[in-house]
Amino acid sequence: MTKKQTQLTLFASFLRLVIKTGKIKVSLFCAALAKSQAISIIASPYTQSHSRTVREMQSTFINLKRGIIMSWNDVSGVSKFQIWTEPCASSTDGSEAWLFVNSRHQIKVTVGISLGLNYDGTELPSVDEVKNALTLVSNKDGGSIKYLVAGNAGSYCEVYEPNHSALQANLKANNFQYTFEYYFSSNTAKNPNIASEEISAKLTYTDKYGNVISNDMSANSDYYQKGYIKVHCLSQRTNKHKIVKNTSQPYYNVFDNSSWGHEDPFVDVYRMTIEDSYFNIQDFSLTPQSWRKTQKGITCLALDMYQSDGPKWQNTTQCFCPTLDYGLGEKWYSVDAYVYQWPDPKDGSYYGNFRIEGYTQKAHEIVFFCTTIDFDDRDSNHRVQRPTAHFITHDQFGNETTVDVAINYGEPCWHMVWPTLDGNVPPFGQ
Repeated sequence: MTKKQTQLTLFASFLRLVIKTGKIKVSLFCAALAKSQAISIIASPYTQSHSRTVREMQSTFINLKRGIIMSWNDVSGVSKFQIWTEPCASSTDGSEAWLFVNSRHQIKVTVGISLGLNYDGTELPSVDEVKNALTLVSNKDGGSIKYLVAGNAGSYCEVYEPNHSALQANLKANNFQYTFEYYFSSNTAKNPNIASEEISAKLTYTDKYGNVISNDMSANSDYYQKGYIKVHCLSQRTNKHKIVKNTSQPYYNVFDNSSWGHEDPFVDVYRMTIEDSYFNIQDFSLTPQSWRKTQKGITCLALDMYQSDGPKWQNTTQCFCPTLDYGLGEKWYSVDAYVYQWPDPKDGSYYGNFRIEGYTQKAHEIVFFCTTIDFDDRDSNHRVQRPTAHFITHDQFGNETTVDVAINYGEPCWHMVWPTLDGNVPPFGQ
């Protein structure tokens, strides 16, 4: 019979006596213990050799009556207790963290605990029992945390290093019987003044005698050991982005669907990233208000069609964004960019398409393919669809930025459209 089964058997036997007699007597309690056959003692409140056993059984009953889980009975105390966060060059011991107050960025807080056993103890509390006894508190007063919000791990848990240095390794987690991880964010509703906060920890449990034991590491408690994390809260960052023109063109073929003939095809590549290379585009989207065409091939964001100087050639130049279709991350492209007819017949009719191959997208960049081609269309109408594309980007810390990418057209790019953030043709860049 396990220790918990023994305790429950003792309690059931005693409870039957209480119900039968309507009162509690120590001698009856001892008789119940002996009758249960859970322990082999001669139960007598007058036998000094068994007085310790009687007191322990009385404590067992009191704790069971209160609904206390009895696996803390064997615990003599806390032998190790520590709180830390993921270290960085500015806090190699994991005592400080930097958190953007944008509701998305999270810091990870870890608590390590080891417990000692009584001289005759064999059973430690379960992981859930220890977790239920553990509370993260404000280091200032031992009360509730005021400016941070606890939650499950999200998509933006990167460690922010204020000096933008490399991260350090963390080896503490292997040294404890129990480790628990917590994730905290902050938002302007809860923290309008972007106040910083110190997080400490408290372990509270009831021993086998019914005594409430509190191991509170916050600054003003009586517990001998102190520990906390200083969380520096930072205002949400607005990232400045940049667009550069690739120094080389990809390989491409043209498939003519018009049967009219074509001339002068060309493809340029542009890349958008965050200007400060410490920050990366982790995810992005295009607002619903932004114009796009996605009936065939990769997404078209803009086009410009006009009658060329010749008697019959129609120039069509377009801007495509394959990253909208295939997502961020390193990838080698082999895609189709369709040259749509205009006005749009709503059925995806096109003159032909470019098969663009040979460009490798880097990990955190948004790519634009800009194309130009002349078709023998004999059409003198000038048609333009060049709205501003509104991108929403998040960096690895959840900082959100709206980026307005205008699509311009003109002589500097050989009768081609190009994406721009400031109205100018983007410079060449690696």
